[in-house]
Amino acid sequence: MFGFHRHTVVVTGDVLADWVIAHYRKLEGEGETEVKWHESQRGSHLDEIAGGARLLADLISDLAKAGGLPHQFVVRKPEWPEKIDWKETRLSHYFATLRPYPVTDNSETKVWRLHQKLGLKGYAEDPGHRSHYCRVRNDTPDVELVVLADVGLGYNKHSRHWPEAIKDHNRDPWIVVKLGAESSLDEEGGLWHELSHRRRKVIAITTADDLRRIGGIEISRGISWEQAAEDCAEMLRKEDSRVKKLAECQYVIVSFGPVGALIFARDDRLGGAYSLFFDPVRLEGAPDFKRNGTMWGYTSTLTASVAYWMMRFLTDPHNDSPGKFIKQGVIRGLEAMRMVYERGFGPVPSGEAENKARGQEVTSIAFPATEVTPVIYGADVTWPSGERPHFASAEVDLDPLDSWTILQKEHGDEIEELARRIVKDGIDQALADVPRLQYGDVITVDRQEIEGFQAVRSLVAQYARKRRRREEKVLSPLSPLSIAVFGEPGSGKSKTVKDVISKLDIPDVDEFKFREFNLSQFRDISDVADALHLLRDDRLGGVIPVVLWDEFDTSFDGDSLGWLRYFLSPMQDGTFQEEQAIHTIGRSIFVFAGGISSSLASFKDITNFKGAKGPDFLSRVRGTIELRGIDKQVGDGSYLVRRAIILRSILQGEMQMPDGGNLGKRIDPAVLNGFLKVSRFNHGVRSLKAIIENSSLSGEYYFGRSNLPSDSQLNLHVDAEEFSRAMRT
Repeated sequence: MFGFHRHTVVVTGDVLADWVIAHYRKLEGEGETEVKWHESQRGSHLDEIAGGARLLADLISDLAKAGGLPHQFVVRKPEWPEKIDWKETRLSHYFATLRPYPVTDNSETKVWRLHQKLGLKGYAEDPGHRSHYCRVRNDTPDVELVVLADVGLGYNKHSRHWPEAIKDHNRDPWIVVKLGAESSLDEEGGLWHELSHRRRKVIAITTADDLRRIGGIEISRGISWEQAAEDCAEMLRKEDSRVKKLAECQYVIVSFGPVGALIFARDDRLGGAYSLFFDPVRLEGAPDFKRNGTMWGYTSTLTASVAYWMMRFLTDPHNDSPGKFIKQGVIRGLEAMRMVYERGFGPVPSGEAENKARGQEVTSIAFPATEVTPVIYGADVTWPSGERPHFASAEVDLDPLDSWTILQKEHGDEIEELARRIVKDGIDQALADVPRLQYGDVITVDRQEIEGFQAVRSLVAQYARKRRRREEKVLSPLSPLSIAVFGEPGSGKSKTVKDVISKLDIPDVDEFKFREFNLSQFRDISDVADALHLLRDDRLGGVIPVVLWDEFDTSFDGDSLGWLRYFLSPMQDGTFQEEQAIHTIGRSIFVFAGGISSSLASFKDITNFKGAKGPDFLSRVRGTIELRGIDKQVGDGSYLVRRAIILRSILQGEMQMPDGGNLGKRIDPAVLNGFLKVSRFNHGVRSLKAIIENSSLSGEYYFGRSNLPSDSQLNLHVDAEEFSRAMRT
């Protein structure tokens, strides 16, 4: 591509000093004292960590030296002092506290991570007064790659400090921009106006959080990977002047933190292509990266990775397009972001080492660049968690956007074979490239279910936190949060609700206590009042009551949907009346599980829906879940996958096989065909489980046809003749 073997990359932009205050123990709670010289107060330390363009330049310089590039790269950057004074007014300062946190939930090893963000100490003075912090030393227009950090601290407004390769319109370098502030897109003129003239060689890297701060932009958080991709695609199509500045770039990379990213590649004829890279078992905002502290530097790490792989592209004479290199940069960048979290800002001494360290200078606090850069260029590394993270990828299907799923995109033509692999090899192996979430014992790969579960979890978390804030301000109590759950009989509504809610990780929120009442067994309205009194007792016990009102859609007192009207006041006002007394329920969660309604639509179709106050009831419901079951339905292409997941789980229990074991050699292929190909189980999951429990498997290693129950027993749960035909196919 070039006739020389020495290349140049320029790195500059907004400069930031990140100040962290580390302490070995929590300052609150046990051991708290007002005595400044008490032993518990020892071990605090203030340190500065490079941020913004300084961190980017450090990472790229390390990659240029140790990254195994075929040609030499010279990294040019501003001349920054090795040590920054916290009173320095020529750059911006950010402050935060660090605490020791375990590497993973069950790890005894601890690292320094962010505990509390204290905020920015103003903005730097006019960059004109700090030119040596922004102006590239020994700058030259003869560069192939420019990397900029635009985090909204003023650099984008002052062209005199931009690299010569950008100011010289006769030059045409590739430009990688880390966009960390949506306000930069609002500027008239400025850096992004200049970049618009070079858009065919601009790679913009930003985060979903930054984009959410643009007015009129809606990007869901932690609902599903498909929804996140759709929202980003819709955003980049908007007729908005700010968004257009991004959408005109040749590549746009949207980061969802250490769990995923989306690449938009412009194509003037087709409009563009979208590639999604994601952690199959986590969504944006996963609690794994919050409950044990947080980290800085994710987007800088991703930007450095993309810049490094662009350097690889520039030295590869056989490639005309950087697309595959950018994808590699994103994958390695995601892995490196995970390493940032696992390493933290350094190890925390423990035991005798900690005691010796108290009162002494803490020298281990630093951004983990040494551990991160080898991940980017592909060296073998040691993961503190003991496991290298896995990321899958999928091309986003834009037509139609609202119905595509990664499962169907990747396996739509082989769902039956995929179901067999799930039963034989296990979920992790068979579904390694498909989003799948687990809540306790509940596992789902169905996009509709995932979105329903996540939406309800978000509602519950917001309700619990909002309730706490209102109590702290001594305001009137909130009404209960009401959720409706629908599904075929035997779909596991009760178990699912318990697992989906109980596995929420909400800091400083009391535990949940579950109760279940079947309204079809209640004799009169006094039974409802008795149940609500139990909830009041639970509330006084310091827990959040979660009550499942099962079969709420059954008849009462001769009326279809007769129970609904008795719940309107508790749902709306958080009160119920008993004789002349009105009682307050307190914070609680009502879950209404349908008994005869398999979906919200079928609930609305029940006779006397309007007369029974059905619309009033639904107006008080804040979220719904629809469990799709394991039977074949029109338009449902993933029922076999759901069936296979549950089938494997039941077989593991009955055949006493550990997780991850191979069932392929322990079940007759004909028997597996029967379970997978029969169209319907009479009572859903209960029937599937009953057939296996009634099979003679005690002490057996192999599940053959002779182990199945008799036809008369099978007919209780499936069509035995159809099951037999399925085994022969």
